[in-house]
Amino acid sequence: MLIFHIDDCYNGGEPETDDLDELKSIIKGHIDAFAANKRIKLAGNPSPEYAAWGLKLAEAKQGGGPMLEAEAWHRGIATTVLVEKVLTNAEAYQQAEAWIAGNAGKQRDIVSALTTREELLDYDWRF
Repeated sequence: MLIFHIDDCYNGGEPETDDLDELKSIIKGHIDAFAANKRIKLAGNPSPEYAAWGLKLAEAKQGGGPMLEAEAWHRGIATTVLVEKVLTNAEAYQQAEAWIAGNAGKQRDIVSALTTREELLDYDWRF
């Protein structure tokens, strides 16, 4: 059975349960941890900058605002250029997040449909 660890290491350890619902729950937990690790790689380490992201995106969607105007001024670029950068970054992030969420959900659905311990332990849920 695949077991996910934060360092992307897998081993062949198997849960000692024969209860299919419990086994499915364990595997789904590994899928969720795998997806969370992909999200961390996508977004990077937590940063105070993320606290402002929602405001920046909201302003960018409106074509600009005080925060983006000030940042663009300090950066020495036009606000319209910064607005485009924010919108481009947001679109790329949204596409990547949709890919992660969709694949994690798909793998959990497949695990839910498996009917034997052997199928569950042999299934490669990585994406």
